[in-house]
Amino acid sequence: MLRVQHVSPSFFPAQRYGGPVTSLHALVRAQAAAGHCVRVLSSVAGHGDLPATQRPRPDTWMSLGEVDGTRPSDALQVFYGSVVLGDDVSLTLAKQVWTAMAWADVLHVTGLWSPSSLWAIACAVSRRCPVVVSPRGALLPWALRQGRQKKQVVLRSLRPLLLRVDGWHVTSQEEADSLRALGIIGCHATVGLLPNGATLEKPAEPASDAERLDAWCQPGSGPWLLMLGRVHPVKQVELGLAALAALRAQHPTAQLIVAGPLSSPSAYVEALQTQASALGLSQAVHFIGPVAGSAKQRLLKQAAALWLLSHMESFGNVVLEALAQGTAVVATHNTPWSALSQAGIGAWVAADAKAIAAATSALIEASFTTEDSVQRAQADARRAFVAEHYAWDVVERKMTAFYREVRGKASGAA
Repeated sequence: MLRVQHVSPSFFPAQRYGGPVTSLHALVRAQAAAGHCVRVLSSVAGHGDLPATQRPRPDTWMSLGEVDGTRPSDALQVFYGSVVLGDDVSLTLAKQVWTAMAWADVLHVTGLWSPSSLWAIACAVSRRCPVVVSPRGALLPWALRQGRQKKQVVLRSLRPLLLRVDGWHVTSQEEADSLRALGIIGCHATVGLLPNGATLEKPAEPASDAERLDAWCQPGSGPWLLMLGRVHPVKQVELGLAALAALRAQHPTAQLIVAGPLSSPSAYVEALQTQASALGLSQAVHFIGPVAGSAKQRLLKQAAALWLLSHMESFGNVVLEALAQGTAVVATHNTPWSALSQAGIGAWVAADAKAIAAATSALIEASFTTEDSVQRAQADARRAFVAEHYAWDVVERKMTAFYREVRGKASGAA
């Protein structure tokens, strides 16, 4: 049994920050289920988007079960510090981080650019607590080009600290290569390439008429394509609009649903709406805001395909969520999903509108001409792929082995 202390600037039930929050929530639950004692230190960042009844109590230790509706457990505690500056600077969180070093066997920090994340790393280094950092794509080339000059200066100043990190958790080979190219991996550090996991829920039940995508799209239209995640320039929604325009040459009634919270200036959405109008897609593209729970599962189940077209992805949790519902995925080469084509459960294509449209059209036409039994077998193969490689109990065992390796090296280097 390990005492695992997580630090993340934002945490469940916040949705604004997308996949990292979702995957961390599932990981800590899996760790507690495996018998570890787990604590999460976070802030109330993103909680302003939630109804008042869903906001956890600030500056108070709570069982995560009180927050997410699962059975309360003393083995899984979370603290949400009140924010006093910027998006997530919390003095109460900072105090808790400092005192946590005496309790934890390992500190796992999610994110990098937040002051809370950097403070946690500094505390661990100063108090000789083994520390693992998950950058979550923050050091991938595309991310570093955004505000490049400022980030280069900050990285140079942080390099002495980052060289003392004991373990780096990455979710793609590209992310590992980027860390090495930056020269921030210390000689004693361990790099663990471990995927995120997926919660293997039952496939969504068939939707009632009121729950069908017709609620958002034109009745009788389709096929429906889905982009699911925060609406942010990194997701390259504009490529999705161009791909939809190309796809409608073969499937004139195709529709695109863009589901997720707005985590970028509204000017980006306005530019997308202008582009949709110029392409004649004003009635075919639908921004529906955040979805969660059973509504999200039904959305994934009904889609003809999920599109993941981002400029960069360190992982892409939505791929697993779609596959777990038996839905095919089309992802671009900017994402780490070559396995889609290799396993025959989707397509991994160039970041080009025509290539995306062609791959999607092939999937749609195959579904029209394939017998129901074959379609069910294809959906089962997608779910089986997730179960074999990405079930959370599998990921948890790999993460625990990684923690133990990091601790062993850290104690040897001390």
